[in-house]
Amino acid sequence: MGGRIRPGDLAWPNASEWEALNHATGGKLLQPKTIWRTCAEAPGTPACVASESQGCAQPDRTRRQSRRYAGVGLARAWTPKASAYAIAARSTDDVVAGIDFVRRHNLRLVVKGGGHSYLGGSNAPDSLLFWTRAMNCIELHEAFVPRGSSFAPTPAVSVGAGCMWIDVYTAVTTQAGRYVQGGGCTTVGVAGLVLEGLWTRRREFDRSGDRYGGRRGPNGQRIERCRTFSGY
Repeated sequence: MGGRIRPGDLAWPNASEWEALNHATGGKLLQPKTIWRTCAEAPGTPACVASESQGCAQPDRTRRQSRRYAGVGLARAWTPKASAYAIAARSTDDVVAGIDFVRRHNLRLVVKGGGHSYLGGSNAPDSLLFWTRAMNCIELHEAFVPRGSSFAPTPAVSVGAGCMWIDVYTAVTTQAGRYVQGGGCTTVGVAGLVLEGLWTRRREFDRSGDRYGGRRGPNGQRIERCRTFSGY
């Protein structure tokens, strides 16, 4: 067997199949383009000029557009390239529909929250991108116990897959007057930092993943929500 199916392969989904996915996600399917592709296809046009003027390294635009990435972290380590399609996911159902589609058609899959990945982890050409930035709910708990855990109840916070640390700090620290263990760079996505276990604000607490209490499974089934083990 070969690798993943890519555009140009005979097994690449046809227009009606992509439209079916768009319908299954409530019209959330996109076709992102990088600013470079926009200008390559129509140099000097208003669309090209607008893309260039916006710039590609502004954190706000990186997280608010599916086509943008933080591509300056490791010089010449990777080249940003937009996915073939993207799902602007807002719910678990959107993610489940996308995963079923990827599995059925053997496609490449990549996930982007805020796009702040110096390693290019949120970028994969010829892929279906799951863009989770809109999944940014935050819920505080007074007494939380992960399912199946023997831990005593403890304060915690549940965060959506699209949250950045500035969102969590605002809700937990600024508004609720509590503490949450997170990253030192506020534009970093919570999900990416927790899964990779990088750069926590308090180094003596070691890896951020050590305080991770739960998630939803690959098919969207409920396991438990994300939890911070450091009390606040």
